[in-house]
Amino acid sequence: HVQVIDVPELTVLSIGCRGEMNDQAVAAAEQKLNQWLQENADRYTQSGPLRKLGYNSPFMPSFLKYFEVLLPVTPVDAEP
Repeated sequence: HVQVIDVPELTVLSIGCRGEMNDQAVAAAEQKLNQWLQENADRYTQSGPLRKLGYNSPFMPSFLKYFEVLLPVTPVDAEP
């Protein structure tokens, strides 16, 4: 059973990664996103929890797998 839910649009920082989506790989990607966000703190602020998107079946060899780590952000000038 698949349920489709419409959600409001959002802006994210995104980093694409190759390999197995494990805790270590996600933490490394999150660190890169947080570093970029710190360097651009005058422009963006985090606006939600980290998200992980996996795209491959479990039968895909690890070295061919692709996933993304997303960090929702809001432009500083868009905050109330």
